[in-house]
Amino acid sequence: MSNDFIGGVELGINAKGVRLKHWFECLKHIGKKVEYWHTLTQQGAPPEPPPQ
Repeated sequence: MSNDFIGGVELGINAKGVRLKHWFECLKHIGKKVEYWHTLTQQGAPPEPPPQ
């Protein structure tokens, strides 16, 4: 299905490593495009729907 979860990226103060660096670069350059490539992870996957 085209809406299946394939992975995610968490940016923000709770991120680690390069993701945290990306977050701080965004804060440092507000209004400008800050591009990084990130590997998708299963962390932050949406919860499974309850059985019907």
